[in-house]
Amino acid sequence: MLYQSCWQLFHLRRGLTLGQSVGPRQLRRLFTQYDNRFAECIPLSQQCANASHRHATNKAVAIRVDSHPEAFAKFRALVDDAAFQSKLQRAREAPKGKEAAEIMQSVVSFINAAVRTPWPLRG
Repeated sequence: MLYQSCWQLFHLRRGLTLGQSVGPRQLRRLFTQYDNRFAECIPLSQQCANASHRHATNKAVAIRVDSHPEAFAKFRALVDDAAFQSKLQRAREAPKGKEAAEIMQSVVSFINAAVRTPWPLRG
């Protein structure tokens, strides 16, 4: 995309790997070239900053999950239970009630068992 949108900067159409995102090292190399043509192109710098912010945001909010089949089976049994379904309905009607707190406590424990960073500590 950068070759098409900023064709005047890439005279030989070389330097970037086609089909892959531009990493921080490549951006640093582009913007610190001796003739400053990349650093002086405002649309290119805005596009690169926008892409860097989007990638950082996606990385910050993504959850890495480890596979624990036995924990998933326990979670599945808990969720499929009829008592849990009725408790879930009561929690939906009263989100600040006792049932909602119990559901959150049980679900968060399963989430923390599956993710690498505990849920309340993410952020």
